[in-house]
Amino acid sequence: MGDNTFVRMLNLLMDGNLTTSTWGCRGFIDLAHVRDTADNATGLFYKTYPKLGQAFTIALEPELGEREIHFQAFDTSHLTAAQKGV
Repeated sequence: MGDNTFVRMLNLLMDGNLTTSTWGCRGFIDLAHVRDTADNATGLFYKTYPKLGQAFTIALEPELGEREIHFQAFDTSHLTAAQKGV
């Protein structure tokens, strides 16, 4: 399927309301928020992976109040060195 076919399908699904910054069905998806969420998920991964299996807390930027993510310790003895990132 070529790019033009994909765009035509999106346009059909969205009643011709396709723009470069937003798209969706029965509403819209703000792609800036999608990107922000993806960036946050990547950032959390790199903060958590080195501490795999350990108990620790990550303080997040306050939005409407203080926020933290608490991780509980778990057994990692069954993981390979590659899976542990060693």
